[in-house]
Amino acid sequence: MRTINFCITAVGSGMHYAEFLVANLYATARHPERISISMSVHGEPDIAAFKNSKLSDTVGNLITVPPYDKPGISTLSVNHCRAINALAAQSEADITIISDYDMAFTSAGWDARIENILESHDLCGAAYARAWFSSNLIELAWLKNAPLAKYQNKPNLSFFAI
Repeated sequence: MRTINFCITAVGSGMHYAEFLVANLYATARHPERISISMSVHGEPDIAAFKNSKLSDTVGNLITVPPYDKPGISTLSVNHCRAINALAAQSEADITIISDYDMAFTSAGWDARIENILESHDLCGAAYARAWFSSNLIELAWLKNAPLAKYQNKPNLSFFAI
């Protein structure tokens, strides 16, 4: 049986979602004893929210990733990327799962299923559905008439196992 480090990218305002995710992942795992939890936060407000949550006894490794401080449309993506890199770098488990804090499992035995998938694949994860959209952001005016797609049918970093 392989070890799993469940790495959660989190922000203070979503800590109640992270509490639900952690309770849910342990309740639905076939072998919860092999799971360790790591979580990233960005700065003092997130740390305070974490300390006031039910997670302080469950999360084995809390990583503080300094927030990206240059304003712009990519700030959230840069913070997410920095958190993912920090979480992945610290994981020493057989299986590393990167997950946003606002996820949940809908069926039992997810851990065994992921382990089984990774026996014959290098990675697995959640994929965005095939959907096209457009942008009306002032900052991206040059994209106004461009057909846009987001990670169609490819695992994305909302939930990703390797």
